[in-house]
Amino acid sequence: MPNPEAPVTEIEDDIFQGFTVANDIWNETPLNPVAVPNGFNLTTAIDYSDVAVLINNKSEASRTIGWAFVTARNISADRVFIFDNSSNPTGETINRNQFNTYFLDPFKAMLSSYNGTDINYLVTTKGIPLRINGGNNKASFDQEIALAGGTYDSDIGADWWNTHDYGPLAGKQMKDFTRDEYGFFLVTRLTGYTVDTALELIEKANNSYGSRGMHVLDLATNRNDTGYKFWNDDLYVANSTLNGTMNLPVYFDEETEFVTNMSNVIGYASWGSNDGNWNKNYLANGGFDTLDSAWNSGSRYWNLSGPTVSAGDEFNWSYQTGTKQGGNGA
Repeated sequence: MPNPEAPVTEIEDDIFQGFTVANDIWNETPLNPVAVPNGFNLTTAIDYSDVAVLINNKSEASRTIGWAFVTARNISADRVFIFDNSSNPTGETINRNQFNTYFLDPFKAMLSSYNGTDINYLVTTKGIPLRINGGNNKASFDQEIALAGGTYDSDIGADWWNTHDYGPLAGKQMKDFTRDEYGFFLVTRLTGYTVDTALELIEKANNSYGSRGMHVLDLATNRNDTGYKFWNDDLYVANSTLNGTMNLPVYFDEETEFVTNMSNVIGYASWGSNDGNWNKNYLANGGFDTLDSAWNSGSRYWNLSGPTVSAGDEFNWSYQTGTKQGGNGA
């Protein structure tokens, strides 16, 4: 009688022909503890192709921080917008004419000649002005440059605010942002008291990748029934979106005193006047309670070391007694 097992054996032999199996198939020494042995990094895991960097070439701080970010995030050269007029202001405050002449108009010109990938996000730096003064049309530099060349371009310098349709605060769902759809840029700034502080933001972002930090939302319920209620409403929406919808860790504070001494913070939102203790002095020796020294006559004095400020800015020191700390002026 024919052997019914023979064909099966031949088929099995054919299936595995050319394959070899080691005796220690389960031995993966050294064992890889992660799926990607070389790890993820910010240049390969996150797409920065729609990010542009603004650099004030007259400011050493702006050049240092801006190019450090360009290098760290592999931003292409065509998305680095350099303001290189030799008269560019570097102070924190400029007037409307300076904004238009040295920043807004050149930026629009650079945008008109740009033909790369769509830009949705702008990064400004320390060394680019913070604010535009001038009566009722004073504004933040970043919020004005965000409108350049888009749907809201005519609102630049206007004495009012406008509304948009992006995100939960506009009653919409959270989704990917594009300038083409919403008509403006989203702008963020790399800055700090010093250049090193700003550079640390880049490094800390590198080190935080793959981990979840805490979002701190600081709200005071004593403002819920005032004319400022809509600011608190925004914080309630932020909490429900981050913690509820996105399941991200949030520290949501509703006390009358502002939150301090939090660590591992990746995001923070509040607004100054929502704190019922806003006029309380939290600085050590804020009321000059501790004396530095005294002359032989008995007159006492305090030493002061003023901070270094940018060209065009100034720092003034004065003693007042209108608000006191520990019974003393400040």
